[in-house]
Amino acid sequence: PRPQLFLFGAGHVGRSLCTIASQLPLRLVALDSRDTMRALVPHADNVTVTGMAEPEICVPSIPRNAAVLVMTHSHELDYELCRALLRRNELAFVGLIGSHSKAARFRHRLRKDGVSPQATDRLTSPIGTSGPTSKEPGVIALAALTEILTIFEELGTKNRADVNSQSDLVSHQ
Repeated sequence: PRPQLFLFGAGHVGRSLCTIASQLPLRLVALDSRDTMRALVPHADNVTVTGMAEPEICVPSIPRNAAVLVMTHSHELDYELCRALLRRNELAFVGLIGSHSKAARFRHRLRKDGVSPQATDRLTSPIGTSGPTSKEPGVIALAALTEILTIFEELGTKNRADVNSQSDLVSHQ
């Protein structure tokens, strides 16, 4: 079993992330509501692409110890996903693409909406800050994946995620 990463959003950074992840020892589920974006995700044995009519319904199906990245086409959707994901204490990683100011706005709003400071502190945003700095989609994807693989290694979650839960999530779509 490989560690699992769930990606909400198949835009330009998401597609770059899928391309790089296809060569890494993990299983990736990419979710996007847009048919046109899903069609552009490269095919790979360890990458599953699925639609999402209501992404927050998917959140409870994500297996414990999985990592999640949020990078949809909508700030409001990103917010709703982060709010739902941060209620899940057993996720290995919750990351949000964006600037420091977007991260600060989200954390402030999350706290205002009743999300605990401990939960908002688990939100990694911006993502990939310990890697190379660039606005290029591939560099952002590489930095984020490096961060996630390091987390998986540190937490020893490689063999603990329930790989059967991935098929449960895909069947709900």
